[in-house]
Amino acid sequence: MTAKKPTRASRSARSKALTTAGQPKGPRYWICVIGPVPADKLPWGADGPPRAAAQKAVSDMAGRWPDNCWSGWASPAQAEAVRAAWGTSC
Repeated sequence: MTAKKPTRASRSARSKALTTAGQPKGPRYWICVIGPVPADKLPWGADGPPRAAAQKAVSDMAGRWPDNCWSGWASPAQAEAVRAAWGTSC
């Protein structure tokens, strides 16, 4: 039996619960893993466009440019380590 895909409302409620329940006040860091993408489809500099889009989106929300931004294409093992620590949201 396959699980039903969560609705936008259920994802939003889950996200709000996860980000507010027991979380300390203060600075937060947004973490996102997207993929997989076949390595042969990634041209040189392929991390630039998604990084710039994320920086702009955070800047638009927060009203200032983020102090830190790091990104890069991870190996399957690195992505799985993040998934194990953070779970999935898609």
